[in-house]
Amino acid sequence: MASPAEIAAGFAYTLRGEGLVVPSSSVAKFHEALGVVGIESKGFVYWAGRTTLITKPESFDTYDRCFDRFWLAKSKMVEAKTSLPATMLIITDDLEDPPDTKDDSEYQEISFDQVLALRYSEKEVLRDQDFSKMNPEELTIAMRMIQLFRWSPPLRSSFRRVGNPKGNKVDLRRTIRKSLSAGGEATPLEMMDTTEKRRKVVFLCDVSGSMEPYSRPLLHLAHSAVLGAQRVEVFTIATRLTRITRQLQSKDPERALKDASEKVLDFSGGTRLGELIRSFNDNFAIRGMARRAIVVISSDGWDRGDPEVMSTEMQRLHRVAHKVIWINPLKSMPGYAPLARGMAAALPYVDSFLEGHSVAALEALVKEISK
Repeated sequence: MASPAEIAAGFAYTLRGEGLVVPSSSVAKFHEALGVVGIESKGFVYWAGRTTLITKPESFDTYDRCFDRFWLAKSKMVEAKTSLPATMLIITDDLEDPPDTKDDSEYQEISFDQVLALRYSEKEVLRDQDFSKMNPEELTIAMRMIQLFRWSPPLRSSFRRVGNPKGNKVDLRRTIRKSLSAGGEATPLEMMDTTEKRRKVVFLCDVSGSMEPYSRPLLHLAHSAVLGAQRVEVFTIATRLTRITRQLQSKDPERALKDASEKVLDFSGGTRLGELIRSFNDNFAIRGMARRAIVVISSDGWDRGDPEVMSTEMQRLHRVAHKVIWINPLKSMPGYAPLARGMAAALPYVDSFLEGHSVAALEALVKEISK
């Protein structure tokens, strides 16, 4: 029997195939709901999905239709204890030669286990495949996989203090207020302690010509982070520094990237990494955005500018940030060495130097951010 994770991912795929917008954060909530209500009762699963995956009333009819196709065989309920009907995942474009959708009988002849194995085996291949070698269909599947990433930046202590009976510091103001309300009588001390909040994550995405095969997947990664984490900022860098956090807040990935592309005017242009990192430091990082934050720079390191500028600005950035991560798609190539002037100048001030050429490499980045 399929696991809750497989059911959540498969059903979300079905809804997206019908044009519904289902962000990765909603899929995660659906998965958590399945862990609570279980998968034995289709009624519970139906409402778990409708309350976590659907946000617009006009989408209810499409949801019901997808639910029926996903869970029913020949329009009759089948107990979840039995293997799920083949129609559950047949609609995926992972099949090279999909059967004629007009003849439902062909779907009945393919078992759920066979279809599931076929899809996941193809995705396993795509996980390690270089983005630059994927065809448009494979890139679409890879983008969907990226949207399902789970984001959990580490916690850090906040400067803000709140009441806590087990705290380590006396809250003098609350103690005096409570004593006055008791007529000036002595009352137990009120304690307080610091709170915790997620570290901010800041993306600097190189969209220059040399990064063209990887720019779109990396922007999808940033969009997934904006929706999946609490405090994320995204900038593009090429010949100018462009802040696109607001454009990436749309739950629809394609719309978000379209809005971002309309604002970014230097796609596939040249690269002035050192100067743009200096602009980021002067206008954003040093003023507070990068303080105690995790900064992720995605670039191949090619820079037309002075390497001394790159070295100086990376040192400034490293001084205020909690961690600086650099992902370079070229790092996966056999015999690669960071010989580009910009990359060589920046590397001494990088805490983690990772690959960024595939879905698996980006998964490793997400895990590194979570540390």
